[in-house]
Amino acid sequence: MTMQEAPRGQDLLTELLSQDPRLRVVIVQAKDQLFITRYTLNGLSTPPVLAVLQKGLVVRLNFSFSEANQVGERGLVNEDSLKRLKEALQTDGPHVVFMRHGTQFSDKPDKIAIMHLPNNMNEPLTTQSMIQATATAVAIAEIARRTGKKIRVVSSENRRALQTAAVIAGAAKAATTATLEIDQRLNCVNYPPIDEMSEEELRSHLDAGGSLPWEEDTVNAICGAGTYQRIMEDMKQMLDETLVQDSNIITIVITHTPQTQAMDTLFWQQPNRLRELGMRVVSFGQNREIQTTLFPNGIFVS
Repeated sequence: MTMQEAPRGQDLLTELLSQDPRLRVVIVQAKDQLFITRYTLNGLSTPPVLAVLQKGLVVRLNFSFSEANQVGERGLVNEDSLKRLKEALQTDGPHVVFMRHGTQFSDKPDKIAIMHLPNNMNEPLTTQSMIQATATAVAIAEIARRTGKKIRVVSSENRRALQTAAVIAGAAKAATTATLEIDQRLNCVNYPPIDEMSEEELRSHLDAGGSLPWEEDTVNAICGAGTYQRIMEDMKQMLDETLVQDSNIITIVITHTPQTQAMDTLFWQQPNRLRELGMRVVSFGQNREIQTTLFPNGIFVS
């Protein structure tokens, strides 16, 4: 595993907070919400609590971008998903959550442009996705606190993933022990530059929306020979590593669609294209059998 050294000797979370003022706002609000939840609520099965947090952040963050910041019905917390997440994370043994990053903010015309460098590496979260990441962070952090678990957040180097990770780790520190690190195995694949592959040829491999199908020949054609197998091996290795760690730890892995689809393949399931902040929870059952629960929309209404 490659863990990033924080620039200028600073803590990685501190460095990320200094790069985007929105992160400080959402983490402060998340900590406040966790304090309120801890002392005033009987349970986490109350989506309106997190809805209040989300709508409050809409007001606080309205200055950040010119995008539409309103949290619509689809973006609100789903009570059933929240209950299932709590059930999946409160069992004994280590847990690992493979989560897709939040939506990236981009002024590029289409998916292909977004997936070229430097856009793919540097574009941040949208404000609305940062708000939803905060609600997700509060839910996971409160579950961890109530079950006495620690949180370890591992992220790709892509900015949209790192910001998602920072929200979750920053919020979790208000409820439990939390760490944040980077693992290059989680990095998003890049589409080749136009001088290496024409847009016409590139589109011939992609789906109608410009996304990369999780098919070995296609992935290798776009991203280089052996890429498909490398991602499969990386995710298998990461799964094995996390499932033998301290049983008191919930590892939150923030990554991208190819990696989450590799996890689908490892569990003999049809590759899913998760919505942003969608997740798969993996843990050991009572007889040490591996159990997995898929949340295609995360904790939100579809």
